[in-house]
Amino acid sequence: AAPILQAYNAPGTLFLNTVTLTGNRNWRDKVRAIMHAKDESEFYAYSDISPGSRRFYRHSKSSRINSADIDAQMDRFIADKGLSIAHVYEEYPYLHYTDLGPDFALEIGNHSANHYLFASLTPDQQRLEIVNGHNSLVSLGPRLSNCFSIPFGGTEDTNEHTLPQVHAAGYKSALMSRQRLQPGTSQELEGVQILERFMPRTNNIENELQ
Repeated sequence: AAPILQAYNAPGTLFLNTVTLTGNRNWRDKVRAIMHAKDESEFYAYSDISPGSRRFYRHSKSSRINSADIDAQMDRFIADKGLSIAHVYEEYPYLHYTDLGPDFALEIGNHSANHYLFASLTPDQQRLEIVNGHNSLVSLGPRLSNCFSIPFGGTEDTNEHTLPQVHAAGYKSALMSRQRLQPGTSQELEGVQILERFMPRTNNIENELQ
């Protein structure tokens, strides 16, 4: 998309989770790897995570399960079992620091370090996700957005600590993903301007907007 936007002189912002910029694993990829190996039941037995009524993919991002904690437990499980997640990276390759040089066409934005579910995190864990993501992007040098993109982006994916932490980190706005168009008058909460992002889920965008 970046070359197309550049060709038409159209502005754009690429929001990044910084954990993958150095080739590290995103925690959602670890979930996919466990599901691919059909090891969900074995993981539950290995960890202190209790099974839920929903599939492992959905249950793993419940606000009742601390994302940082389940990420660490999946690391240990994958290492002990010798699982490979190479197939995930082959199918969906991530950007690397080397792809984001000074000539990169888009503005860069912070989407947190690990894309954890903020509603599951402590206030300090939320702060670290924002600050660590920001610090990693500062080293890139190019245009940095003053908007923070909320991981997963739903109202239910945040809690009362999220926007105060975004504001304390110096961000002026927060980007949500609630299948809404941006209204003419922006809402401001906790000193942070709320921006909306519409992500089409079908080819019938007109029906989705109704």
